[in-house]
Amino acid sequence: MSLKSGHRIVPLLFEEAEKQYQHFRGFRTGTIRLDPDGWFFKTPFIIFADKYYDFKFKPSDVVIMTYPKSGTTWTQEIVIYMARDPRDVVLSYYHYSRLLNVMDFVGSMTDFVEHFVNDTLAFGPFWTHLKEAWNKRSHPNIHYCFYEDMKANPKEEIIRIKKFLDLDITENQINDIVHYTSFQEMSKREDKNVMGSDINGINSKILNKDGGFFRKGIFSSFSPISFALN
Repeated sequence: MSLKSGHRIVPLLFEEAEKQYQHFRGFRTGTIRLDPDGWFFKTPFIIFADKYYDFKFKPSDVVIMTYPKSGTTWTQEIVIYMARDPRDVVLSYYHYSRLLNVMDFVGSMTDFVEHFVNDTLAFGPFWTHLKEAWNKRSHPNIHYCFYEDMKANPKEEIIRIKKFLDLDITENQINDIVHYTSFQEMSKREDKNVMGSDINGINSKILNKDGGFFRKGIFSSFSPISFALN
């Protein structure tokens, strides 16, 4: 079966499907792969894929793109394509997949890393995701930024975004954005803006043991990932 995007739906190998069933209890409706590039989704994606492809953007629309757990919610508070060191991504995505019942991951950290490396995590592959945006980083309508840079100097990065979007905002407004999008302030809004009222969607045991959507908001002392994108 082919989609309007030109991608072909490919069923998983038996061993891959078996591991998905064992490790992700929220994915028991099935998972699929799209070729070329091996994009990985839950099976219900097939229902919406062509609708997504046909969606018409307005000239004023701003599209936010990240691989899961690479600063998506943070970017929604500001904007654009954000990349993050894969080692931090794996740790955060692992916690996220255990926290949300819609994924309900019950495997080990080693199992999760194996899924990451083998490109069998939803919305992967990771490197293809990053490289597609990286290769278009010079496009006038794309602003590419790194989680680590945003964390190290948020004001500088917000000023870059301001220039990219040609926004007419004051120094005080920029400072307000820096404050409003800090980890401390965003974590205060977790229950209202992220968790919402669907308490049943959260694994309470993981929430109480390891924390919720906002856990640490830090990055490790790993070297930047840009070398792997060239």
